[in-house]
Amino acid sequence: MKAILSVLQPGSVATRIGCALVICLVAYASLTPQLVVPDAVPDRTDLVIHLIMHLVLTGSLLVAWPRRFTLMLVLGLGLAIFFEVAQIFVDGRDFDIADLVANLVGAALGAGASQIYFRWFEPS
Repeated sequence: MKAILSVLQPGSVATRIGCALVICLVAYASLTPQLVVPDAVPDRTDLVIHLIMHLVLTGSLLVAWPRRFTLMLVLGLGLAIFFEVAQIFVDGRDFDIADLVANLVGAALGAGASQIYFRWFEPS
């Protein structure tokens, strides 16, 4: 376990590779035609999914490049806006202000989560 945690240190190559994978996954999930959602899924569940995706995306950006906090925060917020607005151009997707708000709230929570992560890894 200690070996795994040492690889996941802020700014390590592993965290940067993980961040790139997260960006690719969020881009894929955001910019491909929407899947048919079963009726059993509660209404507006997508807001929770948007929030979680952008929490992880922004948090991973900030952990991957810890010395560039402001730049990575702006990038995380910018990607949250970009992915929602870009859905205008994807068949079967559309822009939704509630989704945009969920993206931005997720990005802000990701910034907070990254600060908790940094405190956890502070040398004692």
